[in-house]
Amino acid sequence: MVYKLYQLTYDEVLVVDNDFEKEMSPAEYDKLDYGFEYVQPDKTAIAKTSGKKKGRSSNFDWLW
Repeated sequence: MVYKLYQLTYDEVLVVDNDFEKEMSPAEYDKLDYGFEYVQPDKTAIAKTSGKKKGRSSNFDWLW
């Protein structure tokens, strides 16, 4: 269920989908557990990939 993937509460789901309460009660929704594991991104990986890539040339190189 996409709502659980984005960690939405039952009340937040109702904002997005007004008819959701007809499909599932708050207790049923809270029982759902798909085993998603939420991890923080590796900040060193972000730092390594930022900046100009080597070997690539474009018409916009003068901007860098």
